[in-house]
Amino acid sequence: MTPIEWFRGFIVILLLIGIPSILYSLLSSLFFVVINKVRIKFVRLILPPVIFIVIAVILSTAGPGLEMLYKTVGFVAAISWLLFGALISMGTITPFPLFERRLPKTKSWIYVFETSIITFFYLFVAEVVNQAGLVRVLSGALPNLYSPIVFLSVLFIEAVVIASLVYGGVALYYRFSGKLASV
Repeated sequence: MTPIEWFRGFIVILLLIGIPSILYSLLSSLFFVVINKVRIKFVRLILPPVIFIVIAVILSTAGPGLEMLYKTVGFVAAISWLLFGALISMGTITPFPLFERRLPKTKSWIYVFETSIITFFYLFVAEVVNQAGLVRVLSGALPNLYSPIVFLSVLFIEAVVIASLVYGGVALYYRFSGKLASV
């Protein structure tokens, strides 16, 4: 392959994975803003996992199961992919309260948006790599081998772990960037 073909392939993959990542990240930010409108802090803390459970039950009991995401086209597939995006969004929002005090006091939805872009981009790239058979990047839970609730739970936990790593990295950067600049 020539360098031009590599570059074109990179641009196509970036567009096919980057644009959906940004759109789903906007969905995550919208969910975050709506959840933050709740006044009671305890309810705000438990709301993302509760919404995950509701979405997981809906996707697990819906018709033919998770296979419909790959085989159907149209309204049912669009709703299923929106529910999948909402599920990963809840995984991205869940660890935010742990890092909220350690992040600079700017608009919180910006951190959720940035973390969601990284999380969705990683999960989409990992799924492309898995489907291509190159290497098993994500956990070994496949929708065909396990019950849907197990697969969705693993997906949620992966999103929580990735988001926690990103939030922690951002918090560490802001904590030590001022000290490094003064040295």
